[in-house]
Amino acid sequence: GALWAVIKPINIVFLSAYLLFNLTSMAEISFAPTFLQLQGVDATVAGSLSTIPSLLAIVFGPLFGLLADRTGQTRWLLVVAMALIGPGCCIILSTTSVWLWLGIALAGMAMGVPALALTCYPQLLKRPELIGVGMGVFNIFQNVGAFLGSMEPLWFLGANQDNWPAAALSLLITGILGTACYLLVALRRKSVFPE
Repeated sequence: GALWAVIKPINIVFLSAYLLFNLTSMAEISFAPTFLQLQGVDATVAGSLSTIPSLLAIVFGPLFGLLADRTGQTRWLLVVAMALIGPGCCIILSTTSVWLWLGIALAGMAMGVPALALTCYPQLLKRPELIGVGMGVFNIFQNVGAFLGSMEPLWFLGANQDNWPAAALSLLITGILGTACYLLVALRRKSVFPE
């Protein structure tokens, strides 16, 4: 019934992108304090720096929402916002130089993704009676992404838990994969996603 209508291929691609967004952002929140402390940053400062992107959602969530309302280009704005999370989080797990602030800014701007995703998703479902089940599935993908993100860099840190370049690169890759998924949805070719 309703569940099968919700898990159409285009919706799964869309939800997979949101899973990857949550994985990438949660990995940054979970592992940036450790990385920064290993580079000599005070523990309190490291914790604060790693949460700034989430605080920037206060600005960029509504800003991207406003842009979507004004332009009607919600899907394309979603692609743009998603394209920022991978590079931002990769930089945050790579440096304590002035470039760290660029990473924080990019990851913070990417926090427009949740507002845009919540705007796009009901449009993909098309039927109001699917919203309840659809949002339940949406939350499953969100939470699985956050759960995986809380451990994903560990898979790349290596046996000595010190391969931070590989962990950082993994976040760039998850961001790129999520962007590719949202791009497929934005293009929405019927040959790829039949109704």
